[in-house]
Amino acid sequence: MLPKQLKFEFLGHIFRNRQEYGIAVFGFYSVLFFGVGLLIGILINLIFKSFKTTSKVSINSFFVGLWSAFLGAYISSDYLYINKRAHVVVDRAILFGLVFLGFYIISTIIGEIISLYVKSKTREVPSSILKASIVIFVSVIGLFIAFQSIGLSITPLITTLGVGTVVIGLALQDTLSNFLSGFYILLSKNIRVGDYIKFDVYEGYVEDIYWRTTHVRTLSGNVIVIPNSKLTSSVITNYHLPYENMTVVFSFSVGYKEDLDRVETLLVEIAKDVINRVEGADKSFTPIVRYSSFGASGINLSLVVKVEEFVSQYLIIHELLKAIKKRFDQENIEIPYQTINVILENQS
Repeated sequence: MLPKQLKFEFLGHIFRNRQEYGIAVFGFYSVLFFGVGLLIGILINLIFKSFKTTSKVSINSFFVGLWSAFLGAYISSDYLYINKRAHVVVDRAILFGLVFLGFYIISTIIGEIISLYVKSKTREVPSSILKASIVIFVSVIGLFIAFQSIGLSITPLITTLGVGTVVIGLALQDTLSNFLSGFYILLSKNIRVGDYIKFDVYEGYVEDIYWRTTHVRTLSGNVIVIPNSKLTSSVITNYHLPYENMTVVFSFSVGYKEDLDRVETLLVEIAKDVINRVEGADKSFTPIVRYSSFGASGINLSLVVKVEEFVSQYLIIHELLKAIKKRFDQENIEIPYQTINVILENQS
């Protein structure tokens, strides 16, 4: 039979010393609170999804569980039978994790809510760099408060960070350049998520703007990863600014013998028919025909229509070409093609 002063029972288990007993209680509360926090995180996500306004907001259930585990550890730390100095260190470490992790979880929720607010007000898809910046900003504040909560002055820390920032800035010059360029892209709004852009030999839709790179998805489905600093230093055409709809000029020529007024009337009629039945055409715009010059084999002209966005032009041109060829054949209107006369001299 164990002496009474050394008999410690917890959940049916008997421990020979207080240290084992304390660790068991400490671990039990930590695991229990982690499980409860995990369930709470899942429940919060389900609540967010049930409301239309917050259906896109979500939190990491694991981090909620981890924060709860810190809370359980903080509550049960008194059961640890360790010396006073070690107890102070453990308590401060747990409190630091509790405060910092709490701010991190709050920062992710704030970042997503602000992104939703921006989207609702501007109808723009918020970039990842916006959420990342909010998370970093709030987390840094949480870091300073966490240091204050465990009795450490943040003044020496700020001084150290000030000196360290110079060293880190030199070591991570390219990374910081891309990060600041990402901020410039975000604030200038010259490039937005969802825009169709063209730069150098590349073009495609902007999928997302991250803290270091911008992802552009080409029409073939591939993704081009561009450093933000390269994007801000390149000449870029944004086909969604200032408006998404754009003018499409379809150019060809007709024979010299054709009645130009008749050709113009037919082209407007053909274009209206194509616009009314093809998706992506701007139906509010009236097609325009403009003759431009006398060519080598015919009179050059342009048929001007509008499309809702850049990619829509390909289907419109495709349908216009077929419709014009078919109607001109029916009306016996000549679309001239280039001819070459070869003269052979008899040298004999």
